[in-house]
Amino acid sequence: PPEKLAFSLWSSEAMRHLGILESQVLHALGVRPVWDAGGRVRSLQIIPAAEPDRPRIDVVVQVTSVYRDQFDSFMRQLADVVERLAALDEPGNLIAANSHALARRLQEQGFAAERARRLSQLRLFGNEPGDYGTGVSQLTLDSTRWENDAELAEQFLSRLQYGYGSASWGERIEGQNLFAEQLRGVQAAVMARSSELNGVLSTDHPFEFLGGLSLAIRHLDGA
Repeated sequence: PPEKLAFSLWSSEAMRHLGILESQVLHALGVRPVWDAGGRVRSLQIIPAAEPDRPRIDVVVQVTSVYRDQFDSFMRQLADVVERLAALDEPGNLIAANSHALARRLQEQGFAAERARRLSQLRLFGNEPGDYGTGVSQLTLDSTRWENDAELAEQFLSRLQYGYGSASWGERIEGQNLFAEQLRGVQAAVMARSSELNGVLSTDHPFEFLGGLSLAIRHLDGA
């Protein structure tokens, strides 16, 4: 199985497929939803490490601005369970191992130990609260302004570097792009397309988000 995946979550897709991509995120992490009597997700429960037939997979979640606005409750639940997983001492826990490694790098850069630990647990990223779009679409079309698609990757990483976690909501780290740090090592990027009402090439959003993720990862890791 892969060790690290990136997901791009859209609100329109979530409403059409009723959370299939979200279920893939939870399945990768080794987490199950707990529903209330009305069918709403009340909490996210960590599945014991011995139960799945594979190790947990670390994830990085990029949300669109509209997703951030409409699915705030699920994002908070997901952020909370990822932070619990990052602190869980169990054999082969890649979420914890990756968080510990990033925390060490942040401390070497001058961050206090507790703040480095908290930042290393962030896995949800998007625009600054109140901001919409990536700027990748406009920059792609304005191709006279750049010679290398690394500039598109940098645009994507810059605009979507705001982390969403239990202790901070929409936080940008001065002098450090935490989104970029978390994307290092991602082996595949995943985005849902559950309707053919619009073709994959008839709107800019697929290349803006899935393309942006792919470009960013290639820019960071070379592949």
